[in-house]
Amino acid sequence: MPELPEVETVVRTLRPLLVGATIQHIDVLHSKMLHPNVKKFVNTIQNLTFTSIERIGKFILFFLNQDIVMVSHLRMEGKFLVLEKDDSMRPRYARMIFTLKDGRRLIYDDMRKFGTMTLSTLDRYRQLPALKHLGEEPDQVRDPLSIHQAFHRSRRPLKSLLLDQTILLGLGNIYADEVLFASNLHPLTQGRQLTLTQTTTLISNSQKILKAAIADGGTRIRSYASGAAIDGKFNLRIHVYGRDQHPCHTCGHRLDKITIGGRGSHYCPRCQHHPQFPYVIGVTGEIATGKSTLLSVGKTLGFATLSADDLVSDLYASPLGKKTLKKLFPESFQRHSLQRHLLLKIIVEQPRRYQQLIRWLFPLVKETIYQRLVKTKQPAIILEVPLLFQGNVDAYCDTIIGVDMPKPLQLKLLTKRQPETAPLLTVLNERNHYRDFLSFVDIRIQNDADIDTFKDRINRILKPFIVASSPVAK
Repeated sequence: MPELPEVETVVRTLRPLLVGATIQHIDVLHSKMLHPNVKKFVNTIQNLTFTSIERIGKFILFFLNQDIVMVSHLRMEGKFLVLEKDDSMRPRYARMIFTLKDGRRLIYDDMRKFGTMTLSTLDRYRQLPALKHLGEEPDQVRDPLSIHQAFHRSRRPLKSLLLDQTILLGLGNIYADEVLFASNLHPLTQGRQLTLTQTTTLISNSQKILKAAIADGGTRIRSYASGAAIDGKFNLRIHVYGRDQHPCHTCGHRLDKITIGGRGSHYCPRCQHHPQFPYVIGVTGEIATGKSTLLSVGKTLGFATLSADDLVSDLYASPLGKKTLKKLFPESFQRHSLQRHLLLKIIVEQPRRYQQLIRWLFPLVKETIYQRLVKTKQPAIILEVPLLFQGNVDAYCDTIIGVDMPKPLQLKLLTKRQPETAPLLTVLNERNHYRDFLSFVDIRIQNDADIDTFKDRINRILKPFIVASSPVAK
């Protein structure tokens, strides 16, 4: 969807082409986009001359003589094209054709037919329902306190508030994500949680980002055309929008995407810390590398801990878990009791069924972890998840520690600890793909010596986080 910078670029492109031009004839190819009806619309503006083209938010205002104003919104796919007299092309999705007296044509093209055009008068157009309650554009804000008060009255997520054009006008999905990133604010932050300083920063970043985007001609997106083949270049400056699963330009953490109010929201979990989370130290690695030892040492240092393996065990034992597993893997039950070794054999030998388990299990575990983190009162927590990246749980982590062990030593430990299932667990380790995500691991700890040496290494790694994650440090 064209946003404010794209619409401003359209206006700046059309203004020198249309101001002073007179409409000679109008072909309406899709009547539902017009208000009032086709006959009145055509009769009102035919033979009128464009006197000015302006913008309010994402609305384009075509001012004509006789104090008539045509208010247009491009919606998802709308675009205006000005074709020369000798250009006979007719775009496939042309919905309106304004033939000008000089022979040129102004064509409104809209594949989805969502765009609108509404006629009004110079003294009444600001009272149209679409324009009446619009807020201030960022560069028009003179008193951040009024915006702060509007935000502070709401429990809605900040991302939703930025898209609500009645408070701050002109930010769409792309630029809202970019502004939140620049302001180090998580998109789920509630309006009431903002400080005045944060609101002021947010407004300032909105001004800077929109100004830069306008200077670049907007963002290069498939549905956007300025009318003069201008290819927006702001996409070269984008930090988060559309870049989920890629590294953050600032800190290197893997970017995430969540859905808020039906809209995709892109953010950096580290740069934009979740307002209700403690400091989260994620621990990951293959089976039998020493992750549980790290959790144990963390407990002795006073950290709260959370293990995904424990959550999975609880889920398997729950009525819902038993019912689901019995439906998906009936042969793993004996006398109505789940046999974990039989389930392990099934998912190792039948990859398709392993995927079935993952599709059911991952969302439940991730949601349970989220709820635990929100409720945690400790300033920091160590979260152990073997499939941290595949489960996208790294989106909850501020720092990620990877635990490594040499393969021969790992296999020896597996065989000693679980001789019957060691070959199966080795196959599961191959599916872990932990090493494919090493670029997103912040600290790697080697478990290649005796247990005391390993614990000493853990202590040296964790102790700085006791200070870094304290309320005072925050």
